[in-house]
Amino acid sequence: MSQENVEIVRPIYDDAAEGRFGRHMHLFDPDVEYARKRQAADLLSGEWHGLQAMSDVLREWMETVDELQVEAERYIDAGDSVVVLTRSRAINKASGIPLDERFADVITLRDGRIVRWHSYRHPSEALEAVGVRE
Repeated sequence: MSQENVEIVRPIYDDAAEGRFGRHMHLFDPDVEYARKRQAADLLSGEWHGLQAMSDVLREWMETVDELQVEAERYIDAGDSVVVLTRSRAINKASGIPLDERFADVITLRDGRIVRWHSYRHPSEALEAVGVRE
């Protein structure tokens, strides 16, 4: 089942690598749980429930950057979840400073729909969250 989950998630990242976002909202459960497991100082740390809340926080963040590209560097099967080691590049609109960040997403699926999407600052935290060791 987990390889099937990787194939469900992959088009989201394929589009993001090309700077296209939002074309795969049909893959999300309406009650999706979205969380950014970041440091307390990170303004985008927190947890949101529901597709609209997730969309709103992502849109709000995306309005602060230009030239956003998100690239999946590696997919790791983790049963009902997929760990995606990710790299994000953008330019901060306010400062003009380029951003280049590596992080990891843990995406949990049920019946082919994304029910949970947690983003971690460090890949090791994401792997620990799903009980996978490298």
